[in-house]
Amino acid sequence: MRLCREEMMNENEDSRNEIEDKKKSLRRWLAAIEMAKIPPAERMCRKEEFQSMIPVGGRGMADHVFGKNSNSPTAWALGWAKEWIFVIDGENGVGTDTPSQVRRRVGLSILQNGITHICQHHDFYPPYGRYIDYRAMVNSLVNRETSYATVDRLAEEHILFISEIFPDKGLNEVVRSMLLFRLDDLLRRRRDEGLVTILSFARPCSSVMQENLLGDEIQSILVKCHGHDIGPIPEYKIVRLVAGTRGGLV
Repeated sequence: MRLCREEMMNENEDSRNEIEDKKKSLRRWLAAIEMAKIPPAERMCRKEEFQSMIPVGGRGMADHVFGKNSNSPTAWALGWAKEWIFVIDGENGVGTDTPSQVRRRVGLSILQNGITHICQHHDFYPPYGRYIDYRAMVNSLVNRETSYATVDRLAEEHILFISEIFPDKGLNEVVRSMLLFRLDDLLRRRRDEGLVTILSFARPCSSVMQENLLGDEIQSILVKCHGHDIGPIPEYKIVRLVAGTRGGLV
């Protein structure tokens, strides 16, 4: 009888520890989502919604990002949580969402699910992730007072989503040189540290690649995507997505 009571006490203690671990994980996740600057209206996209925004390969991609079921490991658990780069293309909307809204929702869904995974594992440390609009990032990068701090901050995020990247032909040469230097520095540091980066483009990636106005790091990524169909490109650790359209090769 005494042994039985001790076993029950141990089971209760294990149960309390498990509940406390889940609470800590939830608090860590909530804090990470707030720090990521994800707009409240864009949080917690459902798997079915995500799949509908990627007509070609959407089911497989949704399974990778969300998991097939509660017992199925996601691609994050199988390696996406380190080094991988996501490239989001797409020209058409879905339902009432504009093309830019679709691309942003796809990127934010990937970001949130990545943050969820790394928050559940103790071998990852903050800062867990961040969303930033490209135009806002450019304003910080070309400002001499904020450029270094911006690069340092964004270079540390485990998962960084830069939304709606576009080549701006209207920049003067001095500003362009400063921007590309900082942007290359940021992406190179992230690549060297094996961090995850999500990039969505406001224009078709094929035309962005042809113009080659966004620096060496982005150009290298787009060149690696060129000629590859939608989905993972394992040899480069890149995932290419076309959101809201039935496009094929870049």
